[in-house]
Amino acid sequence: MKYSLKRGFTLIELLVVIAVIGVLASVIIAALGDARAKARDAKRLGDLRAIQTALEMYYADNGAYPQTTWVSSYQSTWTTGVLPTALAPYLATLPADPTNSSPIAPNGGVNYSYYALSYGGVTTTQQWYMLVARPEKSFPLRSVRACDGTIFSYSNTIMIGGNCTQ
Repeated sequence: MKYSLKRGFTLIELLVVIAVIGVLASVIIAALGDARAKARDAKRLGDLRAIQTALEMYYADNGAYPQTTWVSSYQSTWTTGVLPTALAPYLATLPADPTNSSPIAPNGGVNYSYYALSYGGVTTTQQWYMLVARPEKSFPLRSVRACDGTIFSYSNTIMIGGNCTQ
């Protein structure tokens, strides 16, 4: 009776297969992380568009946008200002950042901000607003023009500006 040697994988072959699987897994995980960050940025843009719609409904009912004062980049009017109260009839709750429920980002910056400004003087008739969000991935440069002609343009920022009203 003749015995045959069982054919199997060598240790080297097994190590090569494990290495290839490891490289493929790391590439897939990196691509998924990138896609998730882009999805969160798309949600941020959608959130700003929802706020923009609510602001336009507020304007149609009240003839003005909710007014704020310009605040530094380390403060936010998102949850502490007039916006939550003013938009309550049009929006159940203000959206929160997908990665951080606080309006203040972990690095000290602002995740979401709302600025409403008036131009003209004591009897102001021109009003304008700007909505700002901080993206995770690099975002195409957008500019917003204020009523006085000032152009706001910040790199890596999601910005939406309201029309000048008169």
